[in-house]
Amino acid sequence: MNCRLKQHNHELKSELSHRQKNILGGLPMDDSSDASIQGSFVQLRDNLSNWVEHLPYISDGFRDDFPEALVGLFGHIYDYGTPESYPEEPVGAESELLTQIIFRYIWDKLFDVLIPGSSSDNALLSEPRNKMRLLTPTKDIESINGWRSDTLRAYASLKRHESSVDSQCIKMALDLQNFLGHFKFEQLVNWDSEINRLMKKILTPAATLATNLSCSLNQYRWVWYENERDFAQGAVRKGHLEMFTVLDVRTHNKVSIRKLQFLSSGAPTGEFLGVIYPALFRCGDDGRDEILIEKGAILMRSKDDLQGEKMAEVEV
Repeated sequence: MNCRLKQHNHELKSELSHRQKNILGGLPMDDSSDASIQGSFVQLRDNLSNWVEHLPYISDGFRDDFPEALVGLFGHIYDYGTPESYPEEPVGAESELLTQIIFRYIWDKLFDVLIPGSSSDNALLSEPRNKMRLLTPTKDIESINGWRSDTLRAYASLKRHESSVDSQCIKMALDLQNFLGHFKFEQLVNWDSEINRLMKKILTPAATLATNLSCSLNQYRWVWYENERDFAQGAVRKGHLEMFTVLDVRTHNKVSIRKLQFLSSGAPTGEFLGVIYPALFRCGDDGRDEILIEKGAILMRSKDDLQGEKMAEVEV
């Protein structure tokens, strides 16, 4: 009797293992090499920046309308710095500010969750993930990551997930249209065309990238660099030009470190205005060592611009 039970148990285990392999074999492959992730993220950033720049200029009232529009989008006051920090006030950096806000909204909805889609499904999937994080000792990180990846890939393969992501992206597009509707553009905007481009070039690729990151065997970390320690006294220093992609608010161009070779690493080059895009890191196997996937992008008011303004004040 015992022999037959053992044999039957062995057959059941073999059948279970076989079915698991068949199921997992039919799931999407884990395409999460550093190069592919970086390429997708950079393309997403370029598409969003180009989409915002394609919008007509805002005619007037940007400074007054911007805070109200932010509350409408996020449901609370969003700190984007002091208006006086910007040359020509915030209207002089409307493209960068809109890009920053729109990406932050996309990041909140798609990247700062376990996986894009239904919030109730996220809550359900997060519970076992959080419980497994409490295991001590955490000696088999590879197995835990494998379980997480297989579970999320299985969920992502469901038609239900695809439908929930589509619905989420449609709602996000409408939210962003309402956000931009607070502003007075110089020309009439064809919102049907713009929202179609937003869905096709930005929201759908963002949801795909976020899903790939969630389902990967690797784990990733986003860094927004919002602490005082990152930019002491609100200054962007020469060393930051190697750590970030730095855009000048006056010229709207990338700041070249070659023009500042004579400065020391700690020399201030301008005033920090905000993070346009966060940096993305892949976590190491020990949870500490990290590999940079893509640098963050920040907005700066150059020191020359500030000095010129002070000189003008003295002359007056």
